[in-house]
Formats: sequence, structure tokens, C-alpha cells
Amino acid sequence: TKNALKPLIPLSFEPVRIAFRISSSGYGGAGRLLRPYLDKEEWLSNGDWACIIECPPGLASGLFGKVKGVDSNSEAKEFEFCIKRLLYHGMAG
Repeated sequence: TKNALKPLIPLSFEPVRIAFRISSSGYGGAGRLLRPYLDKEEWLSNGDWACIIECPPGLASGLFGKVKGVDSNSEAKEFEFCIKRLLYHGMAG
């Protein structure tokens, strides 16, 4: 069961929130990559697309690289990354 595994799994990963700024020319390709994780989006006055995504931490670096491959002028900033340690108080040290 899930509770039986808790002592064996020391970390729980919280989702990562990342803000992206994508040029209008890179929107098509980057949008396809980011839409599954999309939380918020808006078009900026200069024509760029800005969005915030939420994804599992293990996918974040891969998404950074893929988006850069589609739009080399894109910018990204990870603004929330939390790793919570699960403590199992019944374990003898």
C-alpha cells in the first residue's frame, strides 16, 4: 500500500512553476510543447507570448531545452520549486 512505501521513499516532489516568454515566431512550436502544462497565458504588448506552466520537476530541464530549440530568444524562469522531505518518525536511527 501507499503508506507502507512511505518509509522507503524519502522525497516527495512538488510541481515546478515556470514562467516563459516566447517570441511570436516561436509561439507555434513552443505552444505545442507547453500547452499540456499551461496554467496561465497572455500576449504582451510587444507581440511575445507569456505563460506560466506547472509540471513535474523531472520534466522541467527537458522543457527548457526543447523550447530553446524552437525559439532561441525565449526566456524562462523557474519561480517555485519545493522539495518536501517526508519524515517517518517510526524508523530507528
